[in-house]
Amino acid sequence: MAFDVSSERSRYVSVLCRGAGPEAMRRLRFRMDLAYRDVNFGGQRVLDVGGGMGAHSLYAVASGARYVLNLEPEAAGGADGEAARFIEFRQELGYGQAQIERCTFQEWHPPSESFDVVLIQDAINHLDERACTTLQHDERSVEIYQKLFLKLAAVARAGAILVVSDCSSRNVFPALGTGNPFDPAIEWQKHQPPECWVGLLEKAGFGLVSLRWSTPSCLGSAGEAVFGYRWFAYLYTSHFVIVMRKA
Repeated sequence: MAFDVSSERSRYVSVLCRGAGPEAMRRLRFRMDLAYRDVNFGGQRVLDVGGGMGAHSLYAVASGARYVLNLEPEAAGGADGEAARFIEFRQELGYGQAQIERCTFQEWHPPSESFDVVLIQDAINHLDERACTTLQHDERSVEIYQKLFLKLAAVARAGAILVVSDCSSRNVFPALGTGNPFDPAIEWQKHQPPECWVGLLEKAGFGLVSLRWSTPSCLGSAGEAVFGYRWFAYLYTSHFVIVMRKA
C-alpha cells in the first residue's frame, strides 16, 4: 500500500493533540505547514537538533522521512521529561524510523551517512546560550558559533535543506523594558535577529531560500496573509522561520 502523507499527518496530529480539542489540532497543523511548506521529507534522512518531545521529528516521519534522529539533551534548554514523551509518542505512532540521542550537538558524534534535512526549531540560541548573548560584539562568541555551524555543514549533504526558527531580539516589548504578554517566558537577551544567523550560516556554506515571520496560529492562513510581515512580528513575538540550502 502506498504511503498516504495526508492521512498519516492527520494521525500524527490526533496523537499529539489527544484531549486538547479541535482548535489545538488546527493550530498544530498550521504551525507545521508554516515551517515546512518548502520541505519535501519523502525518503529523506532528517536531523532534528534540540528536538524536545519530537513534534518536528515525528512530523517528518508522518511526511515520509525514512530516518529521523532527534538530538535532545533535555537539561540544556529543554524541559525535563521531553525524551520520555518523544518515546511515548513514537511507540504509539509506530514510528521506528525516529530515534533519539540524549546529548548536546557539541557532544554528538555524527554517523558516516549525511543528512538531507536539518531542523533547528527554537533551539539555535540554546546551542551555546552564553555565546549567543554576545554574538553581536564578541569575536570569541562568533568563533564558537562558526565552529558549530561548520559541524552542521559537515553532516549535511550537498543540497540539504536547513530549517531554523527562533524569536528575534528586536521586538517592541524589550525596547519598552517590559515582558512580552504573548509569551512571557521569552528571554530576549538570549536571542538574535534572523540576519545574524543567516550571515553566520552563509559563511558555513548555506544559502538563504526564504525568511518568514510567524503570526498567531489562531488566525490561520488568513492571518498570515495579512500580518505575516516584520512590522507585525515586531509587535508580537518576533518569531521567524529561516529556510536555507547547503551549496
